[in-house]
Amino acid sequence: MVKVSFIFVVDGQKHEVMATLLVASIRAHHGNNVDIIAYSPANNIDTQSEMFIQMMARYDVKRSLFDNAAPGWATDYPHGNKILACCEPRDTPWSVFLDTDMILSGPCNLDQICQDRTVSGVPEGVPTWGRADEDWVPLYSYFDLPLPSEKIRLTRGRRIAMMPYFNGGLVGFSETAGPDGLRFPEVWLDTAKTVDNSINIENKRPWLDQISLPVAISRAGATLHVLDEFHNFSLYRRKKELPDDIKVMHYHMPAHFRGNDTCQNLLQSVISQTPASEKAAVEHWLKHFTRTQ
Repeated sequence: MVKVSFIFVVDGQKHEVMATLLVASIRAHHGNNVDIIAYSPANNIDTQSEMFIQMMARYDVKRSLFDNAAPGWATDYPHGNKILACCEPRDTPWSVFLDTDMILSGPCNLDQICQDRTVSGVPEGVPTWGRADEDWVPLYSYFDLPLPSEKIRLTRGRRIAMMPYFNGGLVGFSETAGPDGLRFPEVWLDTAKTVDNSINIENKRPWLDQISLPVAISRAGATLHVLDEFHNFSLYRRKKELPDDIKVMHYHMPAHFRGNDTCQNLLQSVISQTPASEKAAVEHWLKHFTRTQ
């Protein structure tokens, strides 16, 4: 029985190729044992290309929409679409949100992620926000919560220790309702909106999702599970020799995808699995991600 949904957001055609490569990698490492759902804002799902629709059908991906007509942010915040998508109902007791600019290079450790009342993530690489403890005081105090007693260590540079702060590219969570009957994503959304509209802190954009995430975990009474960096491994400014333990590569942009052998092997597998009559069109569609000599 399927128990995990891998979910992501496709907000316009610019994300379609990335989403296709992501789902191909999920199927390669988890087969048909997981659900995959591609979420899109209701106001642009009709703009999706026929190629993308065909690819989602080929990989047995459900296309779904969410309402973003009045999301409630203080100002426009496209990053918030990930939280809106997470709030949508699903049939599985666990979900794993992924940014579209990621691929799986190995199976995720779902036995770690799939725990009741647990939220899993990988620490941010560098302190993009909240390096000082006092930065977090207005957030936790607003919700009458104590500051976390344990710090986490970031994954890049000097790997400094700081208050829990996670990269938003991968968030795994239990769908179990919290003490107030709310699912974790609903608590996350409420927390993010409150931070955005009611708490006076600087530099909320684009970090609002990451700023609100650890606070929402505390509000929901959920257990925080810190995953190793191999579940959200950034390819930005990395040496060519990479560890063998990487589960999820976060390539950020096509140039990093083109420079990575694992990414290129995935792309070639997508092409090789395409019917001969469609291969030329698919190769053209993927051209910005193909390594050129």
